[in-house]
Amino acid sequence: MALYKTVIPSTVGTFLRSFTFGHVRQLDKAAEQALASRAEFRPHPLELAV
Repeated sequence: MALYKTVIPSTVGTFLRSFTFGHVRQLDKAAEQALASRAEFRPHPLELAV
């Protein structure tokens, strides 16, 4: 006997509509930090042409 019912979104749209503005801001900040850390390790294009 299950005590909890798992709610599964029927579509991606339903899932995305469940996000609040706070969720979006958190995801935006995480993406910004990930891209910034990735950019630190990228060589400059002119350094590759040597």
